[in-house]
Amino acid sequence: MRYPKFSLVFFVVLPLLATESAAAPATLVSPLPKGYLTCPEISKLQKDPNKMTWSAKNGWKSYSPSFASHLNKFLGAQWQGVNVGNITCLYQSDEKMTFPVSLEYNLLVYMPAGGKWSKNLGGYMNCVSHDQKQCIFKPQIQAKTGNLYQEVGRLKGTSQQEIGF
Repeated sequence: MRYPKFSLVFFVVLPLLATESAAAPATLVSPLPKGYLTCPEISKLQKDPNKMTWSAKNGWKSYSPSFASHLNKFLGAQWQGVNVGNITCLYQSDEKMTFPVSLEYNLLVYMPAGGKWSKNLGGYMNCVSHDQKQCIFKPQIQAKTGNLYQEVGRLKGTSQQEIGF
């Protein structure tokens, strides 16, 4: 008699608990993979009262003026390009008569994958989520440029006369 009760708990109740916990949002915050970024947190956004544009540190900027005095919701992100492209993050205010604010990142980023990113829709991809960590992306690392004349001298190496041309 003891085994049938155990079987009932094991085969009926346990799958229900597993389904319930799988549907619940994750509370653990996992670190981003190395080299990946997210859209800025709302608390990091600042408005320039003279230009009426929004920005955040590390290369985020809006180009359209906004009447919103504060932002309170992340709406998602959009990537545009071919293999590498531009990323735009969208934010919303709860104020009436305001449009969403779009912040653009100043570096090129690789085509994103995973999270809530859609498939490639012909040169653009959307990530619709209220959680920035569902819309991660990887910026393309730009090589540091030095003195142009030193670089040319280094690349020049041996002259054509020494080679015999």
